[in-house]
Amino acid sequence: MRIFMALLIFFLNILEALIKGAVRPAPPRSHRDLDPAQQIAELEHIRRLRGYKPGWLYYRCRELGLEGTLLDLRRSGALPEHRRQA
Repeated sequence: MRIFMALLIFFLNILEALIKGAVRPAPPRSHRDLDPAQQIAELEHIRRLRGYKPGWLYYRCRELGLEGTLLDLRRSGALPEHRRQA
């Protein structure tokens, strides 16, 4: 009987929380929800935070299908050109 009462109270508390709206907030937006230029800016920010080499951005954009946008941003001067070191 005690187990039944404990389970009943537990589920009632969950129901009360759902009714009051005390559910987890929505997760932060994914970088995939942003437009391509904003996605690349976010990836560049991640690259700098984690200390990755500049070439990482190119390969990551290539994986996500953003290679053309990256090249356009570099041509326009919005992003610095990455030159391979010989």
